[in-house]
Amino acid sequence: MKPSTLLLAALVVVGCNSQAREEPSLVGTRFGDGWTVVDSTVRTDLYGVWGAPSGELWAVGAGGSLLRGDGTTWTRVESGTTRSLFAVAGSASNDVWAVGDAGTILHWDGGSWVEHVGVTSNALFAVWVASRDDAWAVGAGGTILRWRGTAWETGCCQGVTSANLFGVWGSSPDDVWLSGTMTGQLLRWNGQQVAAINHGSSGPLTSVWGRAPDDIWAMGTFQAPTALHWDGTAWTGITDGTADHALSAAWGSAPDDVWGAGTALFHFNGETWSVVDDQPPMVLYGMWGRAQDDVWSVGGNGVIIHLQR
Repeated sequence: MKPSTLLLAALVVVGCNSQAREEPSLVGTRFGDGWTVVDSTVRTDLYGVWGAPSGELWAVGAGGSLLRGDGTTWTRVESGTTRSLFAVAGSASNDVWAVGDAGTILHWDGGSWVEHVGVTSNALFAVWVASRDDAWAVGAGGTILRWRGTAWETGCCQGVTSANLFGVWGSSPDDVWLSGTMTGQLLRWNGQQVAAINHGSSGPLTSVWGRAPDDIWAMGTFQAPTALHWDGTAWTGITDGTADHALSAAWGSAPDDVWGAGTALFHFNGETWSVVDDQPPMVLYGMWGRAQDDVWSVGGNGVIIHLQR
């Protein structure tokens, strides 16, 4: 199952495929208010990025691409698979999960990557980790998996939806949000069950990310509103500054400092979204940050950009 047909829903399908601007000579180029193109050492599409509290960084992508960063340089690491990896997340430097095509699930224990086989054959597009004993992975055909410390389980959410799920994030083990499908589905786990949540948008939602239980964003593609915000009570669509664009990921340090990645580079100042750069080096698929002045985004053709002020 190729990312052009499922991952990020319409980002590539509608023609926003990676093209032009990224080439070796752009490494070191600054753009978009403090962002710099860094050398990833690869030219395969990168879909996800995450960093451990200790400072270690991981990025994943097409063809089993797996990169390890230290904040300055990136190094290619053997993943043991040629299947595309779509997302990476963890709870510590020795507890990191990467998921991808054909049900690929890899775990890093601080010394090596080990594949967990036989869990599912469906593509997995997103992973969120609450702790060493609690993680979620979602994907094609309504696949919802939960790690319980010794094995991945499907029992909590079997048959909840048949839609493709592209995003998962939680504020706690009992408050987990899932997003996806071409009809903009949002689901919420409350500790006992998963239920669909009305949010007023029918566009595909490619990711969900939050800073707190009452500060969560669901990002979408082209069909307004492309950015939805949860304030703890209701979802509100915010279209200012994102019209005619696709957003695939978000990360923020505060309610008035949120970055968005996709067909452009976006920033939310607490009231409206604005386009910081409408021609990033490539379409951007993943984003993660450590602080206001330390944010990373990855995208097509091996692009990695870093905000450092």
